[in-house]
Amino acid sequence: MNRSWLNNNVGDRFMSFERAAAIDILTLVITLFGIGAEVTA
Repeated sequence: MNRSWLNNNVGDRFMSFERAAAIDILTLVITLFGIGAEVTA
């Protein structure tokens, strides 16, 4: 029971880290597209 709780906790942490990383990458891409649009405009 303890081990399964630990595995679930680690999995949740990893998923939240992945989600945060995906949001960071998405924000970076949007920012780069915004800069590119300003430069070409």
